[in-house]
Amino acid sequence: MNKPFYKAANAVIKMYAWRQEHASEKCPAHSMSEIHLVCKALNDIALSAAYAAHADEAIEILQLTSDWPMGKSPEFFPLESAGVPA
Repeated sequence: MNKPFYKAANAVIKMYAWRQEHASEKCPAHSMSEIHLVCKALNDIALSAAYAAHADEAIEILQLTSDWPMGKSPEFFPLESAGVPA
């Protein structure tokens, strides 16, 4: 089954990783403001998933948004049979 919201969440996580690689003194890597920004983006995806009746994806994405600020590093969500990030 296709998992469009996991794919979108993976794109956000991938962009976060890219931004951390290109951090600067003005925008330090892994800052709480950056984590809150990415969690808001993921929360928006989760709300869209819930609205579109993709409850499993919504729940897992929301769980990530609550765990990440507490120090749990994000992982990519599995996609279909490939099991690799988008």
